[in-house]
Amino acid sequence: MAEITRFARRRMELDMTQQQVADKAKVPYPTYQKLDNGTTDFKKAQVGTAVKIAEALSTTIDNLCNIGRKNIRMNVCLVVKVINKSNDLIAAYAKNVELPFMPTVGMKFKQGNSTWLWETKNGVEFPSVKEVVYNFDEETIYCLFEVSNKLESSFWTEITHLNNSIELSQFDKES
Repeated sequence: MAEITRFARRRMELDMTQQQVADKAKVPYPTYQKLDNGTTDFKKAQVGTAVKIAEALSTTIDNLCNIGRKNIRMNVCLVVKVINKSNDLIAAYAKNVELPFMPTVGMKFKQGNSTWLWETKNGVEFPSVKEVVYNFDEETIYCLFEVSNKLESSFWTEITHLNNSIELSQFDKES
């Protein structure tokens, strides 16, 4: 007996036919049918096709490829700019971490009770990711946050040279 693919399992959870998924994804029926039946490897599908099918099945490409998130580690440099009311950069912080996911604009980062990631003298801020840059040379993802007060948490390393910081330069509009 053939094993049920992740495509077929997800499609059945949504109570959809192969034709309905293909139509919703706007891909040819035979293309989806081969993936659903397991005769074509999804990891070899074109990126556009993969994205459309994942969206049609209301899931992620990772889930359809059976990529174990514990095996994926991305080098990420979290960069925080402290911007005052006059829109001046008054301080900055950075922290290199490995994450099992790709950060996106709008995402918020929180940490457990052991440390307050966003603690300031004036309370706690909860900024979201403002910008994401991937540096191919360094194979590092840079995530920019902006806050209005200096951070107090020992999690962060203060950037002492604001004018020639590698971390801050990732977000220069000229480069």
